[in-house]
Amino acid sequence: MASTITLAAGIPLTGYTATQVSNLSTDSIVKMSTQQVVQLSESAIGGLTSVQIQLISTTNLQAMTNTQVAALSSSQVSFLRTSQSTQLLTSQFQSISTSGVKGLTTAQISNLGSPQVKALKATQINALGAVQIKALSSASVQSINTSEIQDIEVAELRYLTVQQVFTLIEDQIKMLTTQQVANLNSTQVGAIEDTDLSVMSTAQVGAIRSTQAASLTTAQVQALTSAQFASISGSFIGGLGSTQLNSMESIDLEQLGEGQLQSIGSSVLSQLATSFISRLSSGQLNNLSGTQVGALLEGQVSSIPSASLFKLTTSVVSSLSTAGLRGLQSGDIKDLTSAQISSLTTQQVGGISTTQVAALSSAQVQIMGSSQITALTTSQVIAIETADVAGFGSLGLSSLRAQQVGSLLTTQIAALTSLQVAGMDTAQLQSLKSLRSLHWP
Repeated sequence: MASTITLAAGIPLTGYTATQVSNLSTDSIVKMSTQQVVQLSESAIGGLTSVQIQLISTTNLQAMTNTQVAALSSSQVSFLRTSQSTQLLTSQFQSISTSGVKGLTTAQISNLGSPQVKALKATQINALGAVQIKALSSASVQSINTSEIQDIEVAELRYLTVQQVFTLIEDQIKMLTTQQVANLNSTQVGAIEDTDLSVMSTAQVGAIRSTQAASLTTAQVQALTSAQFASISGSFIGGLGSTQLNSMESIDLEQLGEGQLQSIGSSVLSQLATSFISRLSSGQLNNLSGTQVGALLEGQVSSIPSASLFKLTTSVVSSLSTAGLRGLQSGDIKDLTSAQISSLTTQQVGGISTTQVAALSSAQVQIMGSSQITALTTSQVIAIETADVAGFGSLGLSSLRAQQVGSLLTTQIAALTSLQVAGMDTAQLQSLKSLRSLHWP
């Protein structure tokens, strides 16, 4: 077993081996001069034991050259007391090897000063483990050079606490890679400050996944810019709930395209406020899928501006549920085009209210197909305005079922033309309430 070496004052240590250094007495370490410290070679530094390292004074520690600091192993670095590690000069801290950085304890990391953290190189940042990242104070996180934020491993970035994410400054947020953004957990994304979120690039925002989007607050949604909304994925929009979507500003809502809109689930769509639906353009409404259109409720359809209604495609109109179709006001019914009227399914025709039927113009009644006319209920037939009865062509009138003909009011019967009556079959004529009320001009 090697004997303990006690140094005489002023003895030079040039040429000392790691073994000799490891055998230096504790008293020798304590009394070592700064001149002796700098004489130690890198290999000799490797001989310092845990006890010896903790006995090195602050003066001697700061006297070590950057090369000597770089020679410290990960275990030697871990032996440093926090009072020692916090006293390392920034140039020394920047000289710690990547393996040495891995030896930093959570206690050491949590007590680091901002200048030391700012001094970390990209390779050192990249060497930090998940537990070490989590141990950084909020002030330390803010001190990481913006150019080195990208060097934090994706897997380790997920260990940032909510408070750490919240304290990230704008310049740091802007430097995150799309891969880093995509791999943040939902809680972390929800912790990004509103102003920080607004400075993210369109590529960064576009990398946000649906589960992450679901965690955004309404304030964060409102902080997003129009350019960001124009670039976000359908997955992002699909992750937003009705409360988040309802909070969107009009100028942002205008940016949503077909792929984004079609990502909104039907259940979410049916919960959207009328203020959201009313702000959609006719082009955006036409971009909705048939399933989505069918999910629109009466109040939502009612909120669609009249100027947009007559621009809806026949596909959209025919996809409205009977409940949704009842949301059309009388004035809106009159504005429906011939193509839109013709596109109504028999189920839709049979489901509209008598008030809506009464709002149909003669021209609209005239272009209704035979299957649509047959689908009218007796209550709806009665609701057709007398002046519009003449709108039924002989072909349209012949499509009325006997039961429908029998429900006609005397005023409606009186409005029938001789040509219309001539086109009736026997069953229809027999169903008339009173042949005596017939009137031929």
